[in-house]
Amino acid sequence: MSPRPALMLASTGGSVQAVVTEAGNHHPETLGLAPSTYSVVGDLQAPVLILQGTADDTQPPRTQRDYERDARYRGKAVEVVYFESIGHGIYQSPV
Repeated sequence: MSPRPALMLASTGGSVQAVVTEAGNHHPETLGLAPSTYSVVGDLQAPVLILQGTADDTQPPRTQRDYERDARYRGKAVEVVYFESIGHGIYQSPV
């Protein structure tokens, strides 16, 4: 499952035990999609692990930091692992 549907399901009452995602798009309104996972983080019911490259231009690390900060503020179990010099797709070689 791609990151957005998994996070949305975990944040809207779906039966999800945990979400592991690579560079989740928390602000899809910039792509004409709504609602955003960021807007429903308060209802998140499953722990989330986000894997993020620090050189990602498609989903910049700041979007993960914003999501992580808001989720933790609300008492949600969120962990972000940053991969130095990795672009979009953590399986790629360093840039």
